[in-house]
Amino acid sequence: RALSLDPDDPLALAARARFLVDFEGNLEGGLADLTRATELAPGSSSMWNDLGLLQDARGATRAAEAALIRGIELDPESPIGHANLAIFYLDQSRMKEAKREIDLAIAADPAFSFALLARGRYYLQTGDLEKGVDDMLAASTANPGHSQSQLLLAAAYYESGAREPADQALDNADRLDKNDPVISSMRTSIAIDDYDAEGAIENAQEFLRRSRAQGGH
Repeated sequence: RALSLDPDDPLALAARARFLVDFEGNLEGGLADLTRATELAPGSSSMWNDLGLLQDARGATRAAEAALIRGIELDPESPIGHANLAIFYLDQSRMKEAKREIDLAIAADPAFSFALLARGRYYLQTGDLEKGVDDMLAASTANPGHSQSQLLLAAAYYESGAREPADQALDNADRLDKNDPVISSMRTSIAIDDYDAEGAIENAQEFLRRSRAQGGH
């Protein structure tokens, strides 16, 4: 309805982009909308941030980094851009750059759940499991409805050998988001580690079902 009233409303374009990407898996349609939105509202840090995340999902890493940095330049005091850029760097194992962005995000908001999540993941990737678990617990407490926090908490527990709390965190993640294929992928990996062929096959089939259900990309 908003776009029928004004096809060039940047907020409506950004909202449609999120719908296309998150619910239909239509990355190219989302890209078209977000590209147009940033042209119409070049000073919006949130739109550049969304564009960066989308470009990362498309595998366009250079464009993703440039868009995320542009969003930070427009609003350097916001922890959101720094946290997202930190996770982008963690995906590429660019640890020093990730730590810089994590510190900036924490400095902007010490209780920001995604910054705590990023720092917890940094500790996991650098081998400090105890600090990783502590930050994942803090992130999941700050944002108890976020399934990814529970998923990474499960990974932290599993790596530290605490199987029962790892299973509980996985169950929590699945309860919060029954459509996320990554949960089934992790359960498949754990079953393989346990030489549980039946469990591995069952969870791998569920991974495929959830992935196909997302459609699109």
